[in-house]
Amino acid sequence: MSKVDITYGVTPKDLTAEQMAVFKEGLFKSKGASNTRFGASLAVAGATADEIARLSANVTDRQFLVRSSIKSSPQLRAVQQVVKEVPNFWDTVKGRKIKERNSTLLTRLGLDPDKYLPVTKFDAKLSDLYINRSFRATGESYCMFQEQRDLMYSTDIGGKIVIVDLFEPLADVKFADAQSLQTLGDNTCKKGSSMPDYDKNRRYEIESLAHVDEEITSMMKPRKLMIDVLAENFDHNFRHYPNSTSSVQVMCLMEGFYAVCCEMGIVGILDDAASGRYWVSQATAKGVMKNVIKLAGTYRRLVKSGFAESVARETVLAEINDNIMKRASRPQLRFYPRNDYKDTPEEERQQVQKTSSSATGSQRKAVMTLDELVKSMKKEA
Repeated sequence: MSKVDITYGVTPKDLTAEQMAVFKEGLFKSKGASNTRFGASLAVAGATADEIARLSANVTDRQFLVRSSIKSSPQLRAVQQVVKEVPNFWDTVKGRKIKERNSTLLTRLGLDPDKYLPVTKFDAKLSDLYINRSFRATGESYCMFQEQRDLMYSTDIGGKIVIVDLFEPLADVKFADAQSLQTLGDNTCKKGSSMPDYDKNRRYEIESLAHVDEEITSMMKPRKLMIDVLAENFDHNFRHYPNSTSSVQVMCLMEGFYAVCCEMGIVGILDDAASGRYWVSQATAKGVMKNVIKLAGTYRRLVKSGFAESVARETVLAEINDNIMKRASRPQLRFYPRNDYKDTPEEERQQVQKTSSSATGSQRKAVMTLDELVKSMKKEA
């Protein structure tokens, strides 16, 4: 027997074909007197036709099966005309692009691009526009019909559209938590942010996560992008006090922070797989950015000293994450390397070193790979 939630009453779609046949038989035996929601509930509970006819015939309740009329009421016809004017999202330019490029991600999020989806579902302004138009059509200031309620804005569907649109590069990335994309989408600014370069920096971080080795991402449980951590702390300042000294200082700090992240090929993220707190204070966020900028100098010195970029990156990343874990607040912020940043070929590096050596009178070391670094450390030990 199928389970049905009868908290708000049963509907015809809740009954199986067998249950509906029993209900109609009881309806026939009671000469229509058992056409109530109570009678339908008895059918769901497994009552026989005779029991339905006998127990629900004298019960005052709402009708269960309503005789449909070819001619609808004038108000409903007016509402249906308004509904016909609402575009299907999948027919819009944006909808077609998302449908073509992200069918797999849409399926994962429970969206069916073959079903009608009114644009009002994820646009609150359009929802108000068409619902108010339906109010004028009916002459009432409330939703009389389900067709009107279907036009209401849905934060759930709106959030999923944002996830599909923004997080497309992460569609095939394997995270430890299957809900990672949903979590990242819930924690991002769906309507944009007043922070400088917010969209550009968010795009960099999403693209960076798509270029992290699977052996790393498969262990991650992303909660929030680094840019959204900063937005949570500083968006209010930029929105209401954009020209204040503190806002200008944060803006300069963020600009330097993302510049060195791009230079080194690293990305920061709030990772639930890391031990610590997911809440990050303004002081901690500033401290982390300053530390990354400071260690970018170490990265440059290692590269200039002859180390390969990958070696310098891993060395600096270890120092960055170690410093974060030692902070009193112990945030879950972690930084990870991109895998699409290639080392400069050894021949080119040696040529540059020869030129530099002849100009300065000093000779630099040859490029070292990670394996060579490990071997040299073993020899020293």
